[in-house]
Formats: sequence, structure tokens, C-alpha cells
Amino acid sequence: MKNIILSIIIPAYNSENSIQKCLKSIIPQLNKSCELIVINDGSKDETENIVKGIFQQYESSTNLIYIYQENSGVSKTRNKGIDISSGKYLCFIDSDDFVESLYVNDVYKYLDEQFDIMLFDYIVVGSAKNINEPKLEDIELNKNGFLKFVSSNFFTTFISVPWNKIYLRSIIVENKIYFNCDLFSNEDYLFNLDYYSYVNSAVINSKKIYNYVIEQKESLSKRQRTLEYSWNVTKKLCLSLIKLYGENNKLVYDFFMERIYNDLSVSKYSISDLYNIYNDDIFKNIDNFELSNGASKKAKFIYKNLKSHNILIIYIYFFVKRKWRKLYEKKRI
Repeated sequence: MKNIILSIIIPAYNSENSIQKCLKSIIPQLNKSCELIVINDGSKDETENIVKGIFQQYESSTNLIYIYQENSGVSKTRNKGIDISSGKYLCFIDSDDFVESLYVNDVYKYLDEQFDIMLFDYIVVGSAKNINEPKLEDIELNKNGFLKFVSSNFFTTFISVPWNKIYLRSIIVENKIYFNCDLFSNEDYLFNLDYYSYVNSAVINSKKIYNYVIEQKESLSKRQRTLEYSWNVTKKLCLSLIKLYGENNKLVYDFFMERIYNDLSVSKYSISDLYNIYNDDIFKNIDNFELSNGASKKAKFIYKNLKSHNILIIYIYFFVKRKWRKLYEKKRI
């Protein structure tokens, strides 16, 4: 019987331009206790032929698993990878990213330490705009230390994504932590927040062993989000954070108010849509919400006007903001 320590899961969809580089960066590093699972999510391009061709090149390598399925989305694909994996630990690699030559070696250095999660640093390939990341040092954290680290970095990609983390598979399976298949954004953040609630020990690895290719992801992130959808996601995130930190943590409400600001900045909606959100049960106790001294101006603006019932002011503010942005964009053309 195979003794698999690490399962590496790669979901792939129409990845013909990147999957070869991705696979060739990881396969030469595999050892007998490490399995690679590539799940083709119904690609319509040459992804399947490329993957099969590369697997043939490395046929002497053990534990290479290829699966084809009808297109189901990245969440179902990752969930399938979790279910069929057999490693004590598991991790994810996006098919348009690639890893450094010592990726497996650096991960294995920590595997004997019996951690619940490891987070490692990465290199941003392409445009780095809007990437706000923490400065890291190698450190081991207990539950309280880890939760403090997460709360200090709510808005970073580092905390929200799944591909810079090594998870203990038993925590995922025993607690039924899976990616939400009804969402097309932030499903990975929700997955992580659910997982974080079970973490008692964590390792932060400051080595940059993963390459995050941001340019190829930008085209996938332009799907139009309605306010209803954005609010549904923001509410789920807030409730997960309350579950993680309790109702009296000010940083949770800093995050919540700023998320609402960001949702209102990018979505199109009517005044009645805004009132529907304001009438949500989550705001019944808004008088008990408190922001921290370090809350952003965005969070303070939303908090002040929600607490004062100034929904019309919020609506007018963002209506004018969107109009000015459209005028500015027209002038640039």
C-alpha cells in the first residue's frame, strides 16, 4: 500500500498555453510519497493532449493521476481532487501558475513538524497592481498567534487564496470543508476561513517557492457581479469571520464595512436594492458594531451612514462616483 504524504491537485480548464510549463515545473520534483492529480474540467482546447503527452514523458515517475470530467467549475474540480487524494497533506496549484525548483523540497522540510497548515511566500509574475502582501519571516504559530496573523492580513491575497498553503487533509474531510460551488468569486476565501477555525498549529514559510501568474487570471475575474451576488458573498465572509473571532472583534467589522464599500463601488443597483441590503437581519444589531482605531476611511464612511440610517446619502455618493469614473474613462479614450 502506498504511503502518500503529499497530494498535489491541479484543476485545468482550457490551459493549453500554460499547463506544460506548470507540469514541467513540478513533476521532476515528485518522490514516491508525493502524488500529482490533474483534473481536466472539460477543456475544449489541447489541454488533454498536452497533459497526456507530458505524463508519457515522465512515465517512470510514480503517482501521476489524470482525470477528465465534464465542465463543472473550479470549485467542484478542487472538491473532487480532495475526495480522491490519499495524502496526509494536500495542496493546490493553478494550471496557469508554476513552482520553483525546490518547491517540494522546501515543503517536505516542514512535514515532520505535524502542523495543521503551512503558508508560504510567492512571486507575482506580471502586473503587481493592487497586490498588498505581508512581510514574512519563518515562524511557528499556535492557534491564537495564527488567528492574530490572519486578522492582521484580512485584505491580502496571501490569506485568501488556496495555492500558497499546505493543508492537513483530515481536517478538511472530517469537518466537511469544501469549496462552495454556487460562487464564482471568493469561494477560496470562504474555504480558508472555514479551515482556519480548526487550525491549532501553523507554519509560516518565507521562501518564495510559487509563481503566481496574475496576467492570465485577470480575464477570468471580469465576470459581472450584481449587488445581490456581491452582498451574498460579503455576508458569508462576515459570518465566517464572526464564527472565527466572535461578535466583539472590531477588525471583523472593519473588514465588513470596507467590503460593503468595495461592493457598492463596482456593482450597478437601484436605491431599493440598497434598502434590501440595509434591511438584512445582520444589521439589526448595528448599534453594537464597533470599528477599530485603524479602520479605513471607506469603512468609517459606510459605518457612519448605516448607523445613522443615511441610505440615500450612500446611494447618491456612489451614483456620483460611478458617473465621474465613466466620464474620466471616456476622456482617456
